[in-house]
Amino acid sequence: MSEITGSDEVPVSKWAKLRRRLNGVGIEMLIAFVMRFATAGLSFVLNWMVARKFGPEGAGLYAIVMTTGVLFSTFAALGLDIVIVRTIAVARVEKNFGKARKAIRQGLLVTVVLSGMIGLLFVLGNRPISEFWVKGGEAAPFILVTGILIPILAAMRLLAAALRAIGKVALSQVVQGPLGTGTAVLLLGTSLMMDWQIPALYAAIFYTFGFMLCLLLATFVLHRETRHWPVGTSSPMLLSGMMVLGSQVTVFLVEWFATLMLTNYGTTADAGIFRVCFQIGALFGLIMMAAESIMGPHFAALLARNDIASVNRLARNVSLAMIAAGAPLMVVILAAPEFLLGLFGEEFKSGANALRIISLGQMANIATGPVASILLMARQEKWTLTYGIGGCVIAGLLSWFFVPIWGVMGAAVAVSAGILFRRITASIVVRKVVGVRFFG
Repeated sequence: MSEITGSDEVPVSKWAKLRRRLNGVGIEMLIAFVMRFATAGLSFVLNWMVARKFGPEGAGLYAIVMTTGVLFSTFAALGLDIVIVRTIAVARVEKNFGKARKAIRQGLLVTVVLSGMIGLLFVLGNRPISEFWVKGGEAAPFILVTGILIPILAAMRLLAAALRAIGKVALSQVVQGPLGTGTAVLLLGTSLMMDWQIPALYAAIFYTFGFMLCLLLATFVLHRETRHWPVGTSSPMLLSGMMVLGSQVTVFLVEWFATLMLTNYGTTADAGIFRVCFQIGALFGLIMMAAESIMGPHFAALLARNDIASVNRLARNVSLAMIAAGAPLMVVILAAPEFLLGLFGEEFKSGANALRIISLGQMANIATGPVASILLMARQEKWTLTYGIGGCVIAGLLSWFFVPIWGVMGAAVAVSAGILFRRITASIVVRKVVGVRFFG
């Protein structure tokens, strides 16, 4: 069967229309994968520079800025980045651009105000926070920089989400990683080549500066693209956003809590080794993030039309693509973890088995497919919050029990167990509640 479209009445089959749609999605996924892996490569180089120049202790202090900045910026975004993607995707189907623009404004206002307040607390309270978290005041200037970084990253989450939802896929991926991280690599690399004697704090400052540039660029482009849209009425976003936030924060809490347990029961060097292991393992997470960030608007639009068959096909293709992308990386990590960690310095080789465990957990993560994205776009955020809390509790309890005994290895076991619980539960919910079946 075919449909007649256009003024010249050229028949276009449903299969041809679906193929064109999948080709468009494929291009977007390719862009996302390239940008995410560019970010991963730059992050690897940046972490390598920090580890080689400042050692495990400097890497541990730098890790405090990264993990804390990401955690609290995620909290300040209140999950509105996901809600904005969903709202804009559905609004574009309905041709309601006023609703889309109002959602962007509403989300940004809430996020900027809240993240600014949180950042101010970190800036003003850097000394007591440092003494409470790191058994001393040496982390105080790093906490101060974290306070500046938090509102920048929080605003960037929403701006990048909005750019992605309006079709600016490449730019949304650039400002979420390669540009900011690349700027930090360039500045720190220059200091290394010039043999400048700078403290580890400068690595955090360079990173913050890079993402400030991203913030300015994203703001300019989003304003240019949406300034002619009408401004519609407000839509309820906070309740959905808070549930999305809860599920997002539980993901970051797992790594954050494991890092803090290592600094309290071990040393900042242990935290630095764990951070490097987690960053290498997070390459799998980048595959997942790239796919889910791109698929979100497509899943939202298909679910709005109740086109479950297309969701099935799209989800299955994405799952197979992610497994294919992750398999070579898994082989390399399992075969040569000492070599990879040795690139950061001899002290990091002790984390080889921890890296293997983290990587196995992350491979299981991507093997389950884009289940979280489907649930969020299907307005089932209550389920993502439920299993997120469960995974966080499991990882937290295991960190509390194993880190004092096994150190970095214990943190790896705890984090991987939390990942497995979340993804297995999500797969069951997607099948039973949403009705999406990837295979069969």
